[in-house]
Amino acid sequence: MRRALYEAHTDPRGLAVELPANAVSLWHDAAANLAAGLRELGVVAALDDFGVARGAILALRAIPFGMVKLHPSLSAGLDGEHLAARRALALTTGQVETEHALGTIVVAKSVETLVPLRVLEKTGCDAMQGCLLGRPGKMPNPTE
Repeated sequence: MRRALYEAHTDPRGLAVELPANAVSLWHDAAANLAAGLRELGVVAALDDFGVARGAILALRAIPFGMVKLHPSLSAGLDGEHLAARRALALTTGQVETEHALGTIVVAKSVETLVPLRVLEKTGCDAMQGCLLGRPGKMPNPTE
């Protein structure tokens, strides 16, 4: 990673490497070492798909991730005043507040409509991604 950053003349502070929650749960020690190594380089270690992997909450206690990307299931159903929407809001708000208390940036994934966008803004979610905000782009080919 160090060599790649050097050869690409890339500032590591603008880079985040996503570690899937399932992999972090399975290979906790390796993930902790990788996250520590990334931090030493100035790269953000991001826990991706938080909310689906068993053991991910334990990883948050042990590994100081710079960013957590919430699995879409955590913020699904935020529209309306029905009981399920209120429960979804309580869980999502609690998770955002917990991550902020840990000093972590929170990103909500799969934001597809305006209602969840507005609700997530109110929870204090730091960033969002999804088709509402921009379609995925084509990855550049480094050989072109």
